Amino acid sequence: VRVPQRAVLEGPAGKFVYVVVPGDKGGDKADMRPIDAGEWSGDAWVVRSGLKAGDRVITDGVMKIGPGAPVSLAPPGPPPGAAGAPGAADGKGGEKSGEKGGSSNKAGDSKSPEKK
Repeated sequence: VRVPQRAVLEGPAGKFVYVVVPGDKGGDKADMRPIDAGEWSGDAWVVRSGLKAGDRVITDGVMKIGPGAPVSLAPPGPPPGAAGAPGAADGKGGEKSGEKGGSSNKAGDSKSPEKK
């Protein structure tokens, strides 16, 4: 399974990612998932264990969330760095200030955000 580098964080217990899981009262929430990250492959980590195909990995806004934080899925859009994408050089993209959440990708598919 491959995940974008920006999705992998490191804590006292090692590397982890946030995944989208169903919330207790409806909606989705973030859950911390420890992983064993192997080598780089392009701009992604190869994850040896901790994820399975189909897991929805949060790739954007990971520094603004924590375990149990409510999340919402971003609509499909251009790949990161493309014109009009969040953070693109054209100045038209970007995150909303104070927004919790982020986009998520299915594990192993680092190009297309997951639709809800």
